[in-house]
Amino acid sequence: MAAMNAYLTGMVLVSNADCCHKNYYAYRDTNGSGEWQYMPWDVDLTWGRNWTGGYFDDTMYSQNGIWVGANNKLIAALYDIPAFREMFLRRLRSVMDDVLQAPATPKESQQIESQLTDLLSLAHPDAELDFGAWPSWGQPQTMADGINQLLSFHLEPRRQYLFEVLSAQNGEIPTSQGAVSILIAAIDATPNSGNPDEQYIALTNPEPTAVDISSWSLQGEVSAIFPPGTVIPKGQTLYVSRNAKTFRNRSESPKGGEGRFVQGIISGVLPPIGTVELWNQDGVIIDTLNY
Repeated sequence: MAAMNAYLTGMVLVSNADCCHKNYYAYRDTNGSGEWQYMPWDVDLTWGRNWTGGYFDDTMYSQNGIWVGANNKLIAALYDIPAFREMFLRRLRSVMDDVLQAPATPKESQQIESQLTDLLSLAHPDAELDFGAWPSWGQPQTMADGINQLLSFHLEPRRQYLFEVLSAQNGEIPTSQGAVSILIAAIDATPNSGNPDEQYIALTNPEPTAVDISSWSLQGEVSAIFPPGTVIPKGQTLYVSRNAKTFRNRSESPKGGEGRFVQGIISGVLPPIGTVELWNQDGVIIDTLNY
């Protein structure tokens, strides 16, 4: 779920207009969790370029929608799950804040602009030679011209569209995530089977909205780092285990077949007695449980 969430929000970030009726790989972690996820390929129609019947077109589009891939039956099924929609919208806002950044962000602090400037500086000599030999893509333009076009006609209008037109006041995207609470609700260090892969730590979201815990961590007796796209919907619980596949095969609840949100990311084995801490991405302890 987290991987698919990260994939879809990434497609919105780059404004992918050629996903997901095609142009993706479906990857299965066959030797591990057995879980599936999508990975992108063929990403030329991104950052403002749309297919409009002709390929050599320099028109930039800034108002592509956020529900990327709704024409894909699997993705449409995910969007039909209210909890996943919460996860998606919350993660999208996090990516907007952290990577795209709000329209009022000072120029010197804009990450994408900085990366493009660095890329131009690095590639400029070769780009000029390339332009001299093959200057015929769309309207002839240098690499610097192309970057300026992307910044002026896509990136700035895209920020306005996502942050202002589709913001919480005008659409579906929530406001920025502030200080939030996630509770370590339960720990099973001694499953009846005696199999440490059936151990788990349960994290519950008591907030009225979904909470993005991407890059948060568990510390103490064991360790874990939550991958990008990990969002706990309001009022719901994430079960963190050593092995998601083994957790789902538990003989007693919580187990597979119950609609549980599970991640098999714990490193280490929980002792019968100990302490576990939940840290956010800024190194702040959010909750502690002595068990």
